[in-house]
Amino acid sequence: MKKYTWADAIYQALLGKTNGASCDEIAKIIIEQNLVPPNTESQDIEKSVKGELYRNPKFINSNKNIFILHEYHEMMQDNMTDIKLHTAFGLFWQREKVDWAKCELMGFENNNSNLLNFNKHFGIYLLYNSAGEIIYVGKTIDKPIINRLHHHTIKGKVADWWTKFSWFGWYPSIENKNNTSKQFSTKNMISCIEAILIEGINPKYNRNSAPKFNGTKINQKQ
Repeated sequence: MKKYTWADAIYQALLGKTNGASCDEIAKIIIEQNLVPPNTESQDIEKSVKGELYRNPKFINSNKNIFILHEYHEMMQDNMTDIKLHTAFGLFWQREKVDWAKCELMGFENNNSNLLNFNKHFGIYLLYNSAGEIIYVGKTIDKPIINRLHHHTIKGKVADWWTKFSWFGWYPSIENKNNTSKQFSTKNMISCIEAILIEGINPKYNRNSAPKFNGTKINQKQ
């Protein structure tokens, strides 16, 4: 009979389990399949499994102590499709031109388009002082961007210091409105972050070949 290490035993127990398994489930499989390493007391099995799961990079804690093999996790990341989201962004909007009493983020795509309210978008925002320096970067995933911006007009260390802001927003399309907790693929998320930084910071040597934020540029209501 083959003598397994804990890493070998856990690997065998997780083979084929693309949705992962808990520590208890893994320990049970190891016992049922006679994968327990030699010289192990029965009362130490679960403790040994848990220790190996948390220290060995072959195993990924994918969601609330559900463990999955590293190769399955990578496969899921590579195959994950983009969420269907409406994306939009506004650059260097003026604080004084926002109706903060109504909490409206009003803008338009071009001179021939209707005025729209982007007060349901969540995402990332940057605050600038009067010299054009970025003094604060924030994100919001549980409430719209406009709500967080409004908070910065009345509270916090930057409330009196920012005069302009840029925002990069996402809003679920109708067919995806109940699935906002899904994630972008790793590749797309990294590209998105790079594009946001370039659009928001406007670095000198990034402009010609820079990736663009994949969304609609919105002009502020004047």
